[in-house]
Amino acid sequence: MKIGIVQQYRRHDSVYASMRLGDFLDRLGHDVAVYSHGPTRRVPNLHPDWDTRVVSERAQGFDAFLSKCAVVVYPEAPPPDWVARGNRQGARTVCLAPWDCLPPGSGEAFRIADQVVCPAEAQADLVREYFQLDNVRYVPWDCGLPITRKAGEDVSSERARVLFPLHCTLPQRTTPELLAVTVMSVVEACPWVDATVTITPKCMAAHSLSNLNRVLAPPTKGGTVTVVEDHTGWTRTPLVYGRHDLVVSASEIMGYGMVVLESLCMGTPVVAYDVPPNSEVVRQAVNGVLLPCDLSFNDRLVPFAKPNWDLLRQAVVNLLNTRTGIADLRRNSRVNLQARRERFVADWVNILGA
Repeated sequence: MKIGIVQQYRRHDSVYASMRLGDFLDRLGHDVAVYSHGPTRRVPNLHPDWDTRVVSERAQGFDAFLSKCAVVVYPEAPPPDWVARGNRQGARTVCLAPWDCLPPGSGEAFRIADQVVCPAEAQADLVREYFQLDNVRYVPWDCGLPITRKAGEDVSSERARVLFPLHCTLPQRTTPELLAVTVMSVVEACPWVDATVTITPKCMAAHSLSNLNRVLAPPTKGGTVTVVEDHTGWTRTPLVYGRHDLVVSASEIMGYGMVVLESLCMGTPVVAYDVPPNSEVVRQAVNGVLLPCDLSFNDRLVPFAKPNWDLLRQAVVNLLNTRTGIADLRRNSRVNLQARRERFVADWVNILGA
């Protein structure tokens, strides 16, 4: 079956999640093709074996592409016309609707799509109610990664490796400068910690990048801090999570929860705020720590965690002071992931064959 993924490249995380979906569908034996309305410089991040066509927004080849597809997936709340054109070509149209990507007008595109897929149950409830839709479906998201690291691998008795991801669009989901202050506080409190902060400079405002580098200067005491510019691309990012003992996600909102999903799949426990989809994947004190938080809401009633930096710091320090605690979390890192994967596979098989 020919499956088309139509990219806009407005939000890197939506592109990333859809690439993981495409890779999964490819391994199921489907013919996956990507139609890009974005710049050609993004193409190297796509799967090298896929039929990739890069065209401008006004290119005449879009309808021809759609006509060859049995199913078309739109990851980023597309313009309604794009979905209508897919419908006219006889394709089954599927819009992905994470609640961090619901721009004005997205409801119109959702209404004319055959199905709207949300990667968390709370997201599906919100999208269904807010837009008054009856074609919304909840699919527990899965990153589709193979297990590549032995669960329960011992934490080093000498050093603990902690990752604070801030690459791609993650700086838009937190306050980089305050995260940097928290990182420095953790390494000062725990001298045996090697902290890593991953960044993508082109995704950060110049003043934020400057302030981040200033705050993350080499500590005068305590552990070490390394700032890594992430240019690994979507196929290798999970390996970064797997090289650490703990991943700390300070994001106030997540659409697919890819940081959490990929970290756990790689055998690395996480600390994150207690909001969906994090709360659907992380089991408290089993494979990670969920931080209680107050919520704020935007005009579409999408919830955001109100950051509590003191609580975040204390939770990380407490874990680091209990070495066996991190080891226990790692041994259980993949709890429930297999069940999610089976549901993910079954749901997409149903969507493609509906």
